[in-house]
Amino acid sequence: MFKNKSLIIAALVVIVMGAISILYFSRPVGTEESYNIIAINNTGGDIKSVGYETEKQSGGVINADNSMIKNKDEIYLEIDEAKFKMLITDKDDKEFLSQEMTIDLNKDKKYEVLIGKDKNNKYTFDIRETWI
Repeated sequence: MFKNKSLIIAALVVIVMGAISILYFSRPVGTEESYNIIAINNTGGDIKSVGYETEKQSGGVINADNSMIKNKDEIYLEIDEAKFKMLITDKDDKEFLSQEMTIDLNKDKKYEVLIGKDKNNKYTFDIRETWI
């Protein structure tokens, strides 16, 4: 009788711990609370990475399996300085740096950076405030 109760308790502990780990570890890296920039690939094609540079820091995203960031994919970034530049790497490993952009660091504000291409096939970076 005691052995059966111990097995049931052990099974319940395993199930609860498994559920907690699934809920905790299945969240994306950039959650709603931790980003202020959404970079959107509007190039009509694939790009390899999306990043940013500021005076004091840099960062970015590349898929762990080295797959491309597809058209219309959204990348969530947390940038801690008001002035920054976006940096992308295309599928041919060429890097492109944007113009300097400025954001308000108020935590209630979020921004989209639309990464596109103009009629001359050059990359464009347009920023706009969103109401998320």
